[in-house]
Amino acid sequence: MTWNWSFKLKNVNIERIKFILNMKPIFNINLTQDNNTHSNNPFLYLIPWVIGGILAAKFFFGYYLLLFITCSILLILILIKIIPDLTNHQLNRLYSILLLIALSFTFGIRYHQVNSIRPENHITQYGSADIISITGVIKDIQLYESDFCKYVVCLRGANFINGECEKVNGNILLNVYDREIEYNYGDLIRCNGKLEEPLHQRNPGQFDYRSYLNRKDIFYLMSVQSTDSIRLIAKNKGNIFLQNFIVPVRNYARSIFNHYLQRSSRALLHALILGERQDIDKKIIYDFQRLGLIHVLAISGLHVGFIILFVLSLFSFLRIPYKTRMLVMSVVLIGFAALVNFKAPVIRAVLMVILYIIGDLYERRIYPVNIILGSAIIILVVEPRELFNPGFQFSYLAVLSIFYGYKKLDQLIPLRSILQQRFKHNRYIIIHHH
Repeated sequence: MTWNWSFKLKNVNIERIKFILNMKPIFNINLTQDNNTHSNNPFLYLIPWVIGGILAAKFFFGYYLLLFITCSILLILILIKIIPDLTNHQLNRLYSILLLIALSFTFGIRYHQVNSIRPENHITQYGSADIISITGVIKDIQLYESDFCKYVVCLRGANFINGECEKVNGNILLNVYDREIEYNYGDLIRCNGKLEEPLHQRNPGQFDYRSYLNRKDIFYLMSVQSTDSIRLIAKNKGNIFLQNFIVPVRNYARSIFNHYLQRSSRALLHALILGERQDIDKKIIYDFQRLGLIHVLAISGLHVGFIILFVLSLFSFLRIPYKTRMLVMSVVLIGFAALVNFKAPVIRAVLMVILYIIGDLYERRIYPVNIILGSAIIILVVEPRELFNPGFQFSYLAVLSIFYGYKKLDQLIPLRSILQQRFKHNRYIIIHHH
């Protein structure tokens, strides 16, 4: 392990320099490293099979056909291994290919599991016109205008037009055009209204609102004009962890912002920390759009970077062991993801950072492409439908483009050399870890 470092000093505390040089580098990723070898980046060769399996499930193969093909391939693989005459060098390549196909189709099976296979009492198994009221627990809250609210309701039961009442599960989006009474996470409510399907794509290439909601496991809408149509049955029926830890922290943060800050300032903090943009003045949003900075107000990996910067700045004043710092960092990031309702961009960024931390704690050499694609594969295991989310696609394409295009761009436009030449009279320390 070698250190390449250069510095220019004037009136700088030598003890501080010694402390900095003795620190272990944090999040040190070399953007110009060679990422083209098979052994260093196995996920680079695995991701096409993963994507191929999901696409095959969506456009070509049904669940049972994929299951049959995968089981057949696994049986062949077992026979290749247990029959002595077949264990030769010529079959190794065939074995690897069959194993990749089986893995690919396994992701296809997973896609069907989350997208098509639903229990018998799922809301989609009933005629929406026959349902006159629903009972369910509020699992997410989206507040928009001053007289309009959106709630994601996890169903527990439904009342039908013929007087019957049955247990039903699934999610709906409840639109309430009245904020006289606001409901909270975990509230068990009964609502009278008519279920409607979200609007489908009307023209080729148009935004498909129904598919968008279906990817979030929301299948129907219900709109009510007044809270008189809603009755609160019980409280605290949500997830125990979110109910007892995350929601109180979120409410406490709101109360602090509301107490000490003016309306415009607290609205910005609500957006930056809690991911709630509904209270921001429209003029401020327009100003951010005009400056090309509207992405700052949307919870994303940028905000995860802010959290990391804050935690590292805090740790810089404390003599805490490196492993402890990284473990605390992981806990803080997971807590932040829960605080913003596990929004997809935050999940992607947090997952990448945690994979980096795991590799670093086990003293493994970090390959950025492995970190990026490894996080993508983990997300696709849990939720294969994310592959069709434009945010997922553009996010990973952008990050991969940065890593693969950085070296060529640096050669084309040597910005780093220009900046170093421009600020050569300033005090600086450059430490590079190989």
